[in-house]
Amino acid sequence: MRFFLFLLANAMLFIRPSELIPDLATVEIYRWIILACLGVSLPTVLQQMSVRSPGVPPIAACVYLLWPAVFLSGFFHGNTELIQETVVEFAKILIYFLLLISLITDTDKLRQFLRWITLFCAGVTLIAVLRYHADVAMPTARPKVALGQKDINHGTYVVDQVRDPHTGAMVNVNRMCGTGIFNDPNDFALILVTAIPLCLYWLTDPTSKAMRPFWFVLLVFFGYALMLTHSRGGFLALMTGLGALVHLKFGGKKTVLLGLICLPLVLIVFAGRMTSISTDEGTGQTRIQLWSDGLMYFQQSPIFGIGMDNYRQFSSHVAHNSFIHSFTELGLIGGTLFLGAFYYSVRGLFQLRKPPPESDEVDPELRRLHPFMMGMTIAYTIGICFLSRGYIVPTYMILGLAVVYLRLHATQTTIALPAWTFLAWSRLVGVSGGFLIASYTFVRMFVNWR
Repeated sequence: MRFFLFLLANAMLFIRPSELIPDLATVEIYRWIILACLGVSLPTVLQQMSVRSPGVPPIAACVYLLWPAVFLSGFFHGNTELIQETVVEFAKILIYFLLLISLITDTDKLRQFLRWITLFCAGVTLIAVLRYHADVAMPTARPKVALGQKDINHGTYVVDQVRDPHTGAMVNVNRMCGTGIFNDPNDFALILVTAIPLCLYWLTDPTSKAMRPFWFVLLVFFGYALMLTHSRGGFLALMTGLGALVHLKFGGKKTVLLGLICLPLVLIVFAGRMTSISTDEGTGQTRIQLWSDGLMYFQQSPIFGIGMDNYRQFSSHVAHNSFIHSFTELGLIGGTLFLGAFYYSVRGLFQLRKPPPESDEVDPELRRLHPFMMGMTIAYTIGICFLSRGYIVPTYMILGLAVVYLRLHATQTTIALPAWTFLAWSRLVGVSGGFLIASYTFVRMFVNWR
């Protein structure tokens, strides 16, 4: 019952029937289902909060401590209204995270959850593609878009203008949007680059060969949908994630060989806005300028930050980098914790790249899942380097899945992973400082205000 309610909540999170059926527009279906799931799972969740898994990186601790960091960021500025809103909003995210790591307790449940997440992604993608091609929400002609501006047509797609590399003229590009929390081309691309490694996992499943044609078609469908988003960040995230997956699966030499063969084909297939990547002009330079602004706001309140969701008081844009955004709004404390959660997720998964000792009885299916988990985590991490998505549920779904996987692996092996010790904390401080120095250096080198 508990696991079923959690799956149902995820279905509502992805599909969002309230946005497809007008009569349900005012009904917060996801909220009621997740609260019901919390109600029946409360003893398990409370027990989970006190559990310390030996040999598992402190990802969960970083997420837990983000909640008081959110409170402190508002309390430091004496903004009572901001505290009430942000603490409650982050509590909703924390509830999802706690339910995920509490209810997925074995490999079978992990596989079930990943299968359903893949299908939910397929559902929201199907809706988006049908809306995009049929243009059901846009019965009239599209309005003309002014130079350098964007226009959202009822959430079906975004009309963006890019420079044609052959003629030099500005041309319109229709960038497909998803629904609900994915109602932006870049957000939608973020969930697609997460779904593609999962689809590859199911495609290579030796226990269900009969389903391989279905997963292959779905894989192609996800790739086609990603093309329609024209997301440069999504393309970079996918290439990085697949590179990590192939490296862990086949080793360095085969990865280089496959890259030399496949990369030119990929560049041809995705040719256009997605592969036109530059830091000198366009959205690439705009991103760097926004990162520069975020780092400047960070200097105004470096310890506690300017307050969660308070960025809009300083700028009409967001930082377009989840890590810089977190440092700006939550200060050194919250930014370090958010960065640390992803750092320990990637580091913990990377440390499992070597085969376990022969004396350890690691579930073969859990071992087979490893490169795909790594690919998915890397792809999402790179994706949020170009988006401010530090306070949405899918971000903490990725972190929660890393926690679940590492805990399951830790129960079956003697390989020691870093725990929440003074050394781990010192390393995290070093990673935080290194990130800030690298960010400042990169911005100073490539920003162009002319």
